[in-house]
Amino acid sequence: MPLTPWTFVYFAAAVQAALLGVALWRRPANRAADRLLAVWVALAGADLAVKALYWHLLSPEWFRAYRLVALFPFLYGSLFYLYVRALTQGRGLVQKPVP
Repeated sequence: MPLTPWTFVYFAAAVQAALLGVALWRRPANRAADRLLAVWVALAGADLAVKALYWHLLSPEWFRAYRLVALFPFLYGSLFYLYVRALTQGRGLVQKPVP
C-alpha cells in the first residue's frame, strides 16, 4: 500500500516529536519543566505515529493501539498544568516539604 501524503505528514511529525523529546530531556536548564514537556511531546509523537501506522496498514492489531492512543488527548490538559506549575514555581511532580 503506498504512503499517502497525510500519512507521510503524520510520520514526519512523529519523528520530529521524538527528536524534540530527546532534546528537551537532555536540556540542563529548567530540568523539571523540560522533562514534563518532553514527556508531553513524546506522548503526542506516539499518538501521531500509531495513528499513521494504523491508517497506512489498516490492520486489526493496530486498531487496539489506535484505541489506546485515542485516550492520550485527555492527558494533555493535565500535563499542561503540571508543566506550567513546574515552570512558574520551580517544582516538578514531587511535593516539597514545608519547613
